[in-house]
Amino acid sequence: MSTATRPEIGMHAGVPMADYLAMDAVSASALEIFRRSPLQYRHAREHPPEPTPEIERGVALHMAILEPDRFAAHYVTLGTCEGVKKDGTRCTYAGSVWRDGRSYCGVHDPARGEPVSVKVLPAEMMQDVLGMRDAILAHPRARTLFTGRGGFEVTALFEDPESRVICKFRPDRLVERAGMLVDIKTTRDAAPWAFPADAERRGYFRKLAFYRRGLRALGWPYQATAIVAVESHAPYDLICYLIDETALDSAEREVVRLLRQYRQCHETDTWPGYQTGEDGFATLARPGWAKGYTESEG
Repeated sequence: MSTATRPEIGMHAGVPMADYLAMDAVSASALEIFRRSPLQYRHAREHPPEPTPEIERGVALHMAILEPDRFAAHYVTLGTCEGVKKDGTRCTYAGSVWRDGRSYCGVHDPARGEPVSVKVLPAEMMQDVLGMRDAILAHPRARTLFTGRGGFEVTALFEDPESRVICKFRPDRLVERAGMLVDIKTTRDAAPWAFPADAERRGYFRKLAFYRRGLRALGWPYQATAIVAVESHAPYDLICYLIDETALDSAEREVVRLLRQYRQCHETDTWPGYQTGEDGFATLARPGWAKGYTESEG
């Protein structure tokens, strides 16, 4: 891998997200795609997907919690156009662009065609982002995780001690006093009977095991990992989860296997797709839950 597009191994504050994304190193999200198949990873690397509304909402929430001043300057919601028509009356069209603290439609935009420096959020999404932010900051446990000494979205690069793959990660929050890694997650259902399955399906255990591995490789005094799981719609209920270290241990074993496989693919420049049996087939069976349901009926 070239070192031209990444800083030195270690932890770096103040790295813009665009620069982080451009760094030539393996991230936890990239490893999740690689887990599907090396072919999926190579395609995603060459054709980065556009961010979904769910991702955009999550990015906005992270900024609202971790960088409140930047959030206030970066995100806006448009209102009715503040332009004036030829007859002297106020325009009634919905605004489509933000200029100098005002909403304008495409017709009355005073700087038509020029780029804007702010990100426009739909009113409903802005309401949800602010609702989640306020719920987290009002929660007696959650708010303590974002005060005191420690980093916010520090960019970290490390060489994996087993595979020697150069990796990167950007933890939401590192709490120095507790040696705690903190991750903010939005979810439809934060309840204890729903969120664990969602966390497994979305690869959160592998992601945080990857982070833990990196922190230890860099000598950071890691002690524990927490997830602040906040529901993305009113009333924005939330739970702070302390993750069982044995769950991260099992997830880390999978991370090590994936990094070893990635190293082999990278060295040979071979990126195979989904794997099947020697005969070219994969077996398709009914899921265990479906079999149990039909057997109980019988």
